[in-house]
Amino acid sequence: MLIIEQQTKEFELPDEGVHEAEIIEVKSLGVTKTKFGDKERVLIRYRIDQRGTDGEFLTVIETFNKTIGKGSRLADRIERLTGAPPGRKFDLTKLIGWKGTVVVVHSESDGRTYANISSVIRKKNAHGVDVTDKDVEFPGDSN
Repeated sequence: MLIIEQQTKEFELPDEGVHEAEIIEVKSLGVTKTKFGDKERVLIRYRIDQRGTDGEFLTVIETFNKTIGKGSRLADRIERLTGAPPGRKFDLTKLIGWKGTVVVVHSESDGRTYANISSVIRKKNAHGVDVTDKDVEFPGDSN
């Protein structure tokens, strides 16, 4: 008898609820199979304020179809993160370093539990102005 068992990597889940977070990575996942066929996908990774049992900060990822058309999940997330719609073209790497608050929720699929981000909240400065509004100039901005 030769039994082979599928190995799945177990990730430590952050607690459900509100967390301070920073986007630390964006990347292309290439074309992946989805229940709606093959789609180009991208990933956004957030480091949150909760440490795991190893003492390292935990991360939560979101994946999206690589499209920013009106009504797409990615376009909506970009607008929530930046305060403005992405327009016809958007460089996702500009999201790296974003800091704000995320709400983490758990969901189950295929017998596993996953951490998901249900919403994001941009940081406000001490005067209540949204620091990501397009009227605020950032170093290196080339609008």
